[in-house]
Amino acid sequence: MPETLKLSIPQSFDFTPKVIEEIQLQNHKYQFGIIDNQFIINCSKEQITEIFELYFPVSILQNDDFLVALADENQDYKLEVDQSKIYISRMGTIEVISAFTALIIFTLTAWARYKKNGKVYSESAGYHLKAIGQKRCPDASFIDFEDVAREILKQNKHLEHPPTLALEVISNEYDLPKEIQKMEKAWMKAGTKVGVLVNPYTQKYMVFEGKSKQEFDFKTVFKHQKLDELEIDFDALWREASDE
Repeated sequence: MPETLKLSIPQSFDFTPKVIEEIQLQNHKYQFGIIDNQFIINCSKEQITEIFELYFPVSILQNDDFLVALADENQDYKLEVDQSKIYISRMGTIEVISAFTALIIFTLTAWARYKKNGKVYSESAGYHLKAIGQKRCPDASFIDFEDVAREILKQNKHLEHPPTLALEVISNEYDLPKEIQKMEKAWMKAGTKVGVLVNPYTQKYMVFEGKSKQEFDFKTVFKHQKLDELEIDFDALWREASDE
């Protein structure tokens, strides 16, 4: 049975047959059309994933006004753009990942409060990593008071020390190679002791330490010797976020 995805096209933009033809040439496995200002994407059920990937003409992707208007017209989707593609994800998926990330932060915070061993930060915390000359903001992080004294954290307006733990949750399944590189070239290079990259799409997570990394299934509870008594059951948290 064919599946249909519909995007509302801003009325200020003329989606001509020539534009449709160009899109069709770049996306052979799908069929496209326009009905009443709706951009219709027809595909098989197997081709519909949590994040839908389309190649678009560069001239369209470079039109910032069109991209802003497209996002406004399609509030039920999250749209992300790179140099040649548009990634379309249903907001339901993003909402579950957001809830999942919040539960991870809650778990970290409850552990740190119980142990009184450090401080947990959300993605709003920006780390000024002097070793790489960049500012980074992980989805969740933890600084052990043995690594950075409580008094120093109180004095600093910005976090100038790498976290003991940096944790990232992948929101776009196509970003995995980029996120692995960021974990290795930014966080670990800057001196982070433990990095965790969580992939909801594969139900797996990777643990980075120094130059090594290991992959685990969600059903394997996360523990680490440098994080005393911390346990994160990603499988249970994902099921809770998904209301399963």
